[in-house]
Amino acid sequence: TEIWQDLLSIDRIGIEDNFFELGGHSLLAVQLISKLQAEGLSIRVRDLFRAGTISGLSEKLGSLEDSYVV
Repeated sequence: TEIWQDLLSIDRIGIEDNFFELGGHSLLAVQLISKLQAEGLSIRVRDLFRAGTISGLSEKLGSLEDSYVV
C-alpha cells in the first residue's frame, strides 16, 4: 500500500481499492513495477490490468529470481 500511496499521492489506500479507479494509468503502472522490482518483487503489467487491487495482485507477486527485469 505504501508504494501505491506514494505513486498516487493518496494518504490511505485499502487492499481492495482499484489502482486505475484511484487515478493510476499505464505510466504509473510501469513505475509501480519498477518500485516492486527494487523491493525484490515481480509482477506482470497484464496482471495489474486484470486484477487492479493489492488483494488481487498479492497471489501474482513473485520473486525476481523467477522473472526478468525491465
